[in-house]
Amino acid sequence: MSNVYDDLSKRDPLYEVCSWISFGNDANWKYQVFVLDPPAPIECPFTGMWTFKQVGQPNSLIQTRIRGGVTPRPRDHGWYITCDPQYMVSQWTICGDQTKSMFADREYCRQLDPYGTPIGVYEQPDYIYQCAGYWREDSRSVMVTYDRDDPYNNYKCWVYERRDLTTITLSRSAGSACGFNQTSESYKSEDGADLAITLIEAERIHDDCPIRYDDGRNVFIDLEEFHFYYAKSSIININKYFLIFFTFILFIFLN
Repeated sequence: MSNVYDDLSKRDPLYEVCSWISFGNDANWKYQVFVLDPPAPIECPFTGMWTFKQVGQPNSLIQTRIRGGVTPRPRDHGWYITCDPQYMVSQWTICGDQTKSMFADREYCRQLDPYGTPIGVYEQPDYIYQCAGYWREDSRSVMVTYDRDDPYNNYKCWVYERRDLTTITLSRSAGSACGFNQTSESYKSEDGADLAITLIEAERIHDDCPIRYDDGRNVFIDLEEFHFYYAKSSIININKYFLIFFTFILFIFLN
């Protein structure tokens, strides 16, 4: 069997440059990541509508608030919109034409008003994390976000991982850089993290918020195509127009 590195067409220059085996000595290599301030937003590495659970330092948890306001809780003191507690969820969304930011709402109401509109649509998210960059490093998927409302540190580093078809785990750094031992489930200070979040897919029939996931192994991939990753094999790209044509033929055949 021939060595894959003997065939130049099969070599990924980006992967080889960033791989640790490219630095074949015992030097303690250090580097820094530079990001524009404020950054130019990019497409987030994953999309979808999720409910989330969180664990972390008490002062680092995502709380209900009004961004830039003085009212701590939107529904305090008889606010004109109330919500049945059974419909109250913690929601995380990257949807529609706003896929360059992640919107976190600690108390989102999924109840419908008399017109069939979710009550939560009248509210504003508690946190908005603008995606500034993502890549894969040391077998970890890393993402940098920008939060203009954070009074202490606008930039955060996240380690993210898709655990199965409907679950993604995220770990947020305590500072602006990810910790050396930080994983997607870290939340302790010794790992350089302060918050761990578990996202569970929660798209409803008419939400029109499909899941897309990119682990950052190649940041130059065309996001307009579907990408399926399989262990010990190459990336398989299926063009969206081919999927539409295939669906049309299948519809005719079944009818």
